[in-house]
Amino acid sequence: MTRARRLGAVAGFTLIEILVVLTIIAAIIGIAVPIFTAARDTSNLTICKKNLSSLGQAMTLYHQRFKGYPSTRSGVQFLLAPLRTKVVDYDEETIEKTVRNMYVCPGDDVASGAIGGNVWEAYRDLDNIQPECLSYAGRNSKEFPLRQKNAGKEVIAADAGGHDGRVFIHRSKVNILYLDGSVQDIDILELPDGDESKFEVGPNSPLERLRMLNKDT
Repeated sequence: MTRARRLGAVAGFTLIEILVVLTIIAAIIGIAVPIFTAARDTSNLTICKKNLSSLGQAMTLYHQRFKGYPSTRSGVQFLLAPLRTKVVDYDEETIEKTVRNMYVCPGDDVASGAIGGNVWEAYRDLDNIQPECLSYAGRNSKEFPLRQKNAGKEVIAADAGGHDGRVFIHRSKVNILYLDGSVQDIDILELPDGDESKFEVGPNSPLERLRMLNKDT
């Protein structure tokens, strides 16, 4: 075999080897990406449940201090009552921690984008806050007053991204907070035809439990 042929053989073998390696890498990526995405979604769902649990605790503290629940404000303003009354920390130094641990799900890209890099600026004027700065819809307490004796069935908040609460934050679940502090979830399959585009809160929600919520400010 001539030197040129030997070099050609080596070069040809190297090219095949590279193609094989690239094929293996592509296969690994094809397997790894869905696994990573699923793991991230599961993590976000868990953190979201903790956020709602913290929000439930804040509402309990509000009730203990004021002997009742927010009744003159609904939706987003209902959820912000613990901030407004400083039942939880509300100042420039602590606002980011409070918001990240109570009002914004890490899987909600809309809220993160609306807040940008300055949480205090987004939350400083609670009366005029943009509803998309929260990941959750709140109780329409004006039309649906809360009943303490039925706390385990009284829905007070749920995942609902965007300015109108129609953004489906998680891939397959909707977290729901009840007045007794428990957090449960609804599977996307409970939506008509399992279609997340039909998800919404408010009087037109396809899910009865979510008709007592809204994203109004």
